[in-house]
Amino acid sequence: MNRSMMTEILNKFYCKNKNVRIVDNSDAGNNYCYLYCSSNGLYRNDDPEDFQKKVIKEDRYEWENLKAELIPAREIFIRDIWLSWYVRGINAEINDYEKLIEYLRRLTQGYVLRCVGVSSGGFIANIIAAELKAEICYSFSCQFSLRNHNDHLKMNPLLREYLESKGDHYFEYYRQIRKSDVKIMYIYPDESEQDIIQHEFIKDCGNVISFAIHKESHGICIGYYALPKFLSMNYRQCLGLRNLHYRNLWTLRICGIGTAYKLVLKKIRKMICKKV
Repeated sequence: MNRSMMTEILNKFYCKNKNVRIVDNSDAGNNYCYLYCSSNGLYRNDDPEDFQKKVIKEDRYEWENLKAELIPAREIFIRDIWLSWYVRGINAEINDYEKLIEYLRRLTQGYVLRCVGVSSGGFIANIIAAELKAEICYSFSCQFSLRNHNDHLKMNPLLREYLESKGDHYFEYYRQIRKSDVKIMYIYPDESEQDIIQHEFIKDCGNVISFAIHKESHGICIGYYALPKFLSMNYRQCLGLRNLHYRNLWTLRICGIGTAYKLVLKKIRKMICKKV
């Protein structure tokens, strides 16, 4: 299938679907709101079959199975079906950064906001957190500068068009983060070239707390078992993890020795089963 046909499929879905899911938990007993932002890994780019399976059929939003252990009063899930750093917002009505920010401002009014995202999802989570004065943002392997992220501004026509018409305010949002007091928990793999480059833009920014994990692969670089508990931690609790640079140590510190021991046994059993 050529690019124009894929664009037609996406445009049809973009016009007919909201691409947001809101879950209210009336018995939560708190006023937290979690915003979970899907990334460009929502489905395989330019793959209509994968889009059909994951987005149309499964109605997938990232983070649904990796949510915070804390049950908040409201959960909001958003996705960018164009896989283009939310440059076209989330749907035909909420179709740019400003409209997305104001839409989420209305949805989160009266709540204590916490934002979550990885990669491009972390990119937009940072922006929303700063604009809406979130309590905290948990951002994994995010981009702070799109001008310095591979050649996406040259190769992606949606990004290129936006840059030429509206400039790079949101693409280089690290400049605004420096002026804000938003608390961003930035977890990144310090052996990944693209993430090393991004870290340079905020390494001396006091409100961005960097957690360097010794890992090469881009993405969520801590253990999935530790993730729900980590996403439930407040700012002070997160600071206690700054000197841990291995994902297994995160699991041990966050989940406790009992859970860590069970995970080790599980891995050993898998290894034995493979050999057998």
